[in-house]
Amino acid sequence: PVRYMNGFILIRPLIEVRRKEIESYLKRKKIKPIIDVTNLSDVYFRNRIRNKLLPLLENYNQNIKEVLANLAQSVSVDYDYILKKAEENFNKIKINYTKNKLEIDTDKYLKLHLSLKRMIIRLALFQLKKNLRRIEFRHIKEIESLILNRPVGSIVDLPHGLLVKKKLNSILFSLKPTLPS
Repeated sequence: PVRYMNGFILIRPLIEVRRKEIESYLKRKKIKPIIDVTNLSDVYFRNRIRNKLLPLLENYNQNIKEVLANLAQSVSVDYDYILKKAEENFNKIKINYTKNKLEIDTDKYLKLHLSLKRMIIRLALFQLKKNLRRIEFRHIKEIESLILNRPVGSIVDLPHGLLVKKKLNSILFSLKPTLPS
């Protein structure tokens, strides 16, 4: 119900109330609901899930919406915990940090649990670029491969002008220099 996005707090007090319950309440109170007609169109991905996929899944499990909502709640709590622990460790393993470069100690990084390692990669990328758009799981896996399998001096070139370079005892995250126009 409460989510932090881009410096804003988004509060959705009715997110855990089923649509049928809301419609039933409105009907009892003789209030005409306002329907957002864009929700009926399958142009948007979220609507195709709502209008096509979920009804299909309900053929296999009538409680699929509840199951998915419960899973989302569990994952959200787990994610918050992992993020907190990753932030604590991130501050301990950072070696250098400037506006365009961030370096982490590989020896300390490798001692962490895999979930923390992956979150730390995301934190490092976010710290430089301030967003993770276009950063996919395959990019995280590529950085993991760089750290574990590739020789010193190897580089991973990522979207948004991000580079990750393997050094002798560290991993350097940096932004490509921009050429003057």
